[in-house]
Amino acid sequence: VDGDSDLTVQVSQMMHKYEILKKNIRDVINKYNSFVKEHKSFNEQYTGFIEWIGAVTDDLGQFGEIVGDLKILQERRNNIEELEELRTNESIKYDTIIEQGEKLYSHTSPDGKDFIRQQLKQLRKKWDNLTEEIQSNATKIDLCLQQFSDFTTSQEQLTKWLKDIEKHMQQHTELK
Repeated sequence: VDGDSDLTVQVSQMMHKYEILKKNIRDVINKYNSFVKEHKSFNEQYTGFIEWIGAVTDDLGQFGEIVGDLKILQERRNNIEELEELRTNESIKYDTIIEQGEKLYSHTSPDGKDFIRQQLKQLRKKWDNLTEEIQSNATKIDLCLQQFSDFTTSQEQLTKWLKDIEKHMQQHTELK
């Protein structure tokens, strides 16, 4: 009977240890599943954002072309302003993706950290290039619009001067 009670106690202790081990393993699995979800979410956000930057850059290339039509230039300037506003609104998403990537460092292997670091570096570079391109194209279009304005003013002054000359010539011929 003593042997049975010792065996019962040992079986009970083993069952208790087994349950604790099972719970610990479940916790570890859940933790790593969470890490996988975080990595997957980051990769999806990163890929989508890189694609968005590419699409905006393509649009920007189209809107940055200089043409000799004032109306088209004004439309392109408006389009560039819309892209700048869109970029400003997306800056929150950009910051979030950067933060997501940096949070992954703590539970990522050294090779994985380097890969994430490269992704974030590429994202920052593309973001900065987009910002610079928007600013550059806006400046280029603004300069062109200013030249149009200056030309129009000069044209109006020339037209006024020619009309004044014509008027003076008519007066001068009437006097003779």
